[in-house]
Amino acid sequence: MAALEILYYGRFRDAIGRDREEVDLPSHVLTVDDLIAWLRGRGDPHSSALREAEAVRAAVAGEWAERSDSVFGAVEVALFPPVGVF
Repeated sequence: MAALEILYYGRFRDAIGRDREEVDLPSHVLTVDDLIAWLRGRGDPHSSALREAEAVRAAVAGEWAERSDSVFGAVEVALFPPVGVF
């Protein structure tokens, strides 16, 4: 799979310490949910920042995405914290 750029917003950006990163995804990461689980599995700061995984919002290629939506072939995924949570 080609490189994927992950954009972090709000408290995710603050907790992870960057607003973006480029990663090469393993072949088993096919959905938004898989991506979040894989990021959490990388350890801190990702695991702490994304600890409430069910509340993470995502956009794939600039379009709001469901947790079951594919990231296969995407070049960009943005992750947002729940609105109104600090």
